[in-house]
Amino acid sequence: MKKISEHIIEQYIRFPQELSLVERKEVSFAIKHSQEAKKIYSFLKEYYQEFDRLFGVQTNIIPLQVAEYKNDKTGPVVLAAMTPETTTQVLKTKAILVSEERKTLVRILENQLSHSLQFHIISEQKNQVERAILSLVHPEMDLVTDENGKLKNVRELSDVHWESVSTLLRLPVEKITLDTDGSIPHALQNVLDSEMTISQKKNKLELNVINADSKLTRVLAVNGEHVVLQHFEEQKAEIDLADGDITGGSVTLYFYE
Repeated sequence: MKKISEHIIEQYIRFPQELSLVERKEVSFAIKHSQEAKKIYSFLKEYYQEFDRLFGVQTNIIPLQVAEYKNDKTGPVVLAAMTPETTTQVLKTKAILVSEERKTLVRILENQLSHSLQFHIISEQKNQVERAILSLVHPEMDLVTDENGKLKNVRELSDVHWESVSTLLRLPVEKITLDTDGSIPHALQNVLDSEMTISQKKNKLELNVINADSKLTRVLAVNGEHVVLQHFEEQKAEIDLADGDITGGSVTLYFYE
């Protein structure tokens, strides 16, 4: 059996998205079959659970604050993105939301002609911006980015006063691609320590979380051009894959706290 280092086990607990699927499977196998790996996993998991309880840290949920953008070259996060204007006169910076601790920002641009908004997420960890969700409170809304952390042509939000709106950036805790050849077989998945069954009935996916203390709140399904976001209600979520036959294709699921 391949020996798994303490550092890799720590990444598996804290930042699983930084590990490949193969690496995660290797760690999971080691935890089940190696007493040494199991002890390290149990110790680190208990440690971080207590750490999060005391300090309220959630690695995949980032609180954002409005930043004042200036022309100077000082600042903690992606300095080039904090200039007040874009190179064209059509787009104007509406607001910049930032987490200095996580070195992440969301730049909000307004199209002066259509009054639509664009959202661009920029982070030192580029692999983390894929399908991120910007959650707003009052108005309560989830804005889902594309695979590059961008969202364009958002209407009816140009009057939002961003300095008074609470915002959270949700990063996926897991990404699963299900290949389909007519149906997705009944499956048992483990996501963020949440065991769940996934089954397909015609063009709908049914997800049922088994453990009651699951932290999962949302699931995003991407099937070609079709993108659906659903909340878990009473540990369940149903996803309509809609228009069509998914035979021979695939569905990618993103999970969020």
